[in-house]
Amino acid sequence: MKSIPRATLTQLHFLLAAFMFPVAVMFLVTGGLYTWGIKGSYLSSSFDIPLDAPIQAEQAALEALLRDLLQQRDIALPSGSPSLRKVGTSFQLEWTGSARDVLLEPTADPLVARLSVKETTWYRHFVQLHKAKGAIFFKV
Repeated sequence: MKSIPRATLTQLHFLLAAFMFPVAVMFLVTGGLYTWGIKGSYLSSSFDIPLDAPIQAEQAALEALLRDLLQQRDIALPSGSPSLRKVGTSFQLEWTGSARDVLLEPTADPLVARLSVKETTWYRHFVQLHKAKGAIFFKV
């Protein structure tokens, strides 16, 4: 059996440690602070969207509308995936990611919807990564 040279093993160990150590520190810091209630913050904005017809609780249609609204405002899509949530007698389409959270929901006026965009601060971005809401690259 052929042995691997010590220098190669050392280099491999160094490369793995160079990646794993920062990730482990990020998980340790964000997890520890999260248990004490330090979760980071958002920079929020909301827009009232006039509609031609009331929105319905259909995920595919809401997702298409949300994509169009974000594109019109030059806002990048969140890295996660959208989900339709029932809230009491109403509903909302929530799309969360590491850099931003987006929410589309009806208002009291059936011909107006509300689009809320929450941009993460630098620390909240790391908390979102800790919660596996990052891009596929980070998840791998």
